[in-house]
Amino acid sequence: MGEEPTQRQLDEELWVLASGRFPDDPYEDDSTALAKWEGEKTKEAACARIVELYKKGANPNWVHPKKPQGRAYQFTSLHIAADKGGEAMVKCLVNECKADINKRQPQYGETPLQHIDGRTGNGREQIYAFLKMKAAMQAAVAAQKFKTAGKKGKGSETPAAGSDPVAAS
Repeated sequence: MGEEPTQRQLDEELWVLASGRFPDDPYEDDSTALAKWEGEKTKEAACARIVELYKKGANPNWVHPKKPQGRAYQFTSLHIAADKGGEAMVKCLVNECKADINKRQPQYGETPLQHIDGRTGNGREQIYAFLKMKAAMQAAVAAQKFKTAGKKGKGSETPAAGSDPVAAS
């Protein structure tokens, strides 16, 4: 019977899959990694594995401390998937694994949406539109909750025990 993976191993495997690679592959150049995501079955298998890792406790918002190599800043799996143009992967991370679309990159503070703003090709336009739509939906839900909370507060003040509400007016 094998050992249970550590939290770091779960997080890193999810991150590597989201970046368009497989955990047992060497870190090759981006064009080779992206070619692996061309097949629909491959995308589905990778998403299924990511969901499995998420259910085991992998954190989709984990920031890899060492990748990409040579960079002074690191990214979440959602930043990487969006930048690589992995629309299916982005949707999997957001919809299935509840990746935080507002998670900021630690050094410069970019969200995944800000990270790909203005970049084109590899389906980034569709990813940008998807992330923007999700951000708008989150803002609408937050506004509705705020509005609902405000209505509950109005008129619900009850006088303190023993006080005379008429005399207080």
